Amino acid sequence: MNMKRMIAMLMALAMLLAGTCALAMPVRYTDGTDTLAAVSEADGAEVSLDVQQYQLLGYDENGNYLIFADQGFYAVAPEELSGVVALLDAEATAQLGSVEGMEPVSRGTKNDAVQAFQAAMIAIGALNGVADGNFGPGTEAAVQAFQTAQGLEPTGIADGRLQLLAISMAQPAQEIEVPMSPEEMYAAIADRTDVDMQVLYESGLVLDYDDMTGVGFITDGQTLDFDVSGDSDLDRYQLTARFGLLVKDREDGTVSVEPAVQVSCLCVRRPVLESIIVKSGTKRGTATIDDLSATLEGVNSLEQGTALLNEGMVAALAGAAEAGELKLRFSGRYNSFDVQVNREALASLSRIGDVAQRMR
Repeated sequence: MNMKRMIAMLMALAMLLAGTCALAMPVRYTDGTDTLAAVSEADGAEVSLDVQQYQLLGYDENGNYLIFADQGFYAVAPEELSGVVALLDAEATAQLGSVEGMEPVSRGTKNDAVQAFQAAMIAIGALNGVADGNFGPGTEAAVQAFQTAQGLEPTGIADGRLQLLAISMAQPAQEIEVPMSPEEMYAAIADRTDVDMQVLYESGLVLDYDDMTGVGFITDGQTLDFDVSGDSDLDRYQLTARFGLLVKDREDGTVSVEPAVQVSCLCVRRPVLESIIVKSGTKRGTATIDDLSATLEGVNSLEQGTALLNEGMVAALAGAAEAGELKLRFSGRYNSFDVQVNREALASLSRIGDVAQRMR
């Protein structure tokens, strides 16, 4: 991008933020999607929208919230969005604009509304030039291209809805985290797995499931931490292990639920984790650590992977409380580490092992 273009965009964005920032905003759910009952502005049909992101534009002529989603404008009753609005920035939502009274702008129009609209179009990269308040042929062509890209009729006329859409898209997204309840999480996989769900319901374990990636983990939330650092700065190793049940979508649409342990190592020198041994009393088992990934965190390397537990490992986990011990060995290509789990954690780990045995 050349310097002239960059300066024009920054000036346009500054103008937009100074004047109309609170008129509209993007809303994005960081955990799953939201289902909204809406009325299509195109044909008046009642629809159910399942969306992860939409543009909250303000109010329509009837006092309903006006949103843009799935390449269309929709009216949403206030009660449908009341909970969402309460989670958004209070100052911004208090100043949401209304499409009522917003005059359409088109070729030949010269006013402040055109300037604000141009500033938004420049900020989102839909218009070249400067926001001079003069709706000329360049702005008209940009509007037509923008409408086409959004799945709208390319009229070249920017009515109130389109003006608010551009302004909304130029704002930072308002992110909402709405975690699903345990019941909703389990319901998302209940009809797609052959696992006895009653065992999971009664276990008290919580499913953390991402329906976008189709991967989840069932656990009590406990993470085991081990500091096995040596004397040298180069021998700093922090290991973690989290036992539970790995949930994964299969290609055929069904869901697998298998006992597993998620492991990680934060270190300066990579051990390159390869396997893990689980032992309690006379019960033991070994499993390969799969899907190993490594990322940098400052000067440290963070290795992460997952190992599926075999029958011996599940038995060792289930019998940990009775045996009064649970020992782990993290084996790597260059380093291996032996650790012992604190006795306070054994009862919880035995419960996970017991659930895994009852599921098999």
